[in-house]
Amino acid sequence: MKLIMITGLVCLGSLAAQDVHHDYDRSTNFAAYRSYQWVDAPAGPSANQITDGNIKRAVDEQLALKGLRRVDSSWRSS
Repeated sequence: MKLIMITGLVCLGSLAAQDVHHDYDRSTNFAAYRSYQWVDAPAGPSANQITDGNIKRAVDEQLALKGLRRVDSSWRSS
């Protein structure tokens, strides 16, 4: 029982240590957007294809729930 409590406290402590920052153009009307596209980042020494795929899959699912659709890189607006 003590092990479970210690594990829980360690997990909660690690969550509290995260500090997330974000920035965006506040004058942009994001409600007008209906699609999105993934842009390939340059591969670096910390690039992990499995983690990258998992993150993209999770984001795709959440954006689909919000009504956005993903387009491939060959799509161009006219």
